[in-house]
Amino acid sequence: MQYTNADVTALICTRNRCNVLCRAIDSLLSQQPAPPQIIVMDDHSDDDTFTHIQEHYPQVTIIKAPDTDHNFIRHRNNLFKHVQTPLALILDDDAYLSSPNTLTDALPFFSHPRIAIVGIPCFNPQTNRWEQGNPDLIQATSPQSPRLINAYLEATTLYRTDVYRHLQGFRTSLRVYTEASDLSIRLFAQGFLIALANSNHIIHDPANRSVSASPAPQSPSTPYSPLWRADLHTTNNLIFTTRYVPFTRIPPVFFNQLSTIYRRYANLSYRRRIPLALIKSFLPCLKALSSRAPLSTGNYLRWCNLLQPESTIQTLNPHLPPLPDLPQTDSIPQLTAT
Repeated sequence: MQYTNADVTALICTRNRCNVLCRAIDSLLSQQPAPPQIIVMDDHSDDDTFTHIQEHYPQVTIIKAPDTDHNFIRHRNNLFKHVQTPLALILDDDAYLSSPNTLTDALPFFSHPRIAIVGIPCFNPQTNRWEQGNPDLIQATSPQSPRLINAYLEATTLYRTDVYRHLQGFRTSLRVYTEASDLSIRLFAQGFLIALANSNHIIHDPANRSVSASPAPQSPSTPYSPLWRADLHTTNNLIFTTRYVPFTRIPPVFFNQLSTIYRRYANLSYRRRIPLALIKSFLPCLKALSSRAPLSTGNYLRWCNLLQPESTIQTLNPHLPPLPDLPQTDSIPQLTAT
């Protein structure tokens, strides 16, 4: 199916970033043509975000987050309940489209029924790095021969609405970290793939929030503090291994994760916390066993190697299950499994 900008709803979650949010909205409105609907979910900002958008952007729908736990993964799932188009673009509030043709360039990469997500190249000017879609990686690709990926940035990416709802969206219990990998491997298990567009890019220019609490102490009990993030990242990675990695691959994956965990805490000068972080992860991993759904060893390795040039839709097709019939639905239940 050929899509146009009229088939896209843009979704943004925001909190205390009114200035950069306006930049993101302006970049969407500059698309030729602009997407028919832009929906912003305000996560109870302390600044004037809500009233400013209402007053200055009448073409934008802004709604309040239904809860106050600042779980952007849940917020993104809730935003999808409002989507009435075949596709949705999730965009970070501190990101913006670099060209009026960014959407138009990316849409042709939904070139095969198996492609459910299209990642748009993303550049971070603060680090001078490509966070997604290095031009050297995609310059020779086309909609008919796209580069496939297993890891992607969830908030600079286009989604097929029907597939997202079929898979019940992101797993909200993960909160942050591994939610994109979790969705990616569930897509692959259902026979769907993720393509990387060879298109004009998105610029991700991370911004501070206009109203912030005092700097978070180095405490694992303080949400979004460095240690809180490190603990959650560690737990979520181990949950992912428990849930999806076949038994034959768990030993090498686990030892690779131990190396990553060591570096993560060493960078924070908190190596002594590693044993406690592993102990804290035990119970969540034990609970994840009840929803264990590993890929076969062959398909797990194929998923791991999706970025390799030899991984194409044609070579993968014999190993993937038939695509499911997707019912039309206007809502998605929340994934609550831990």
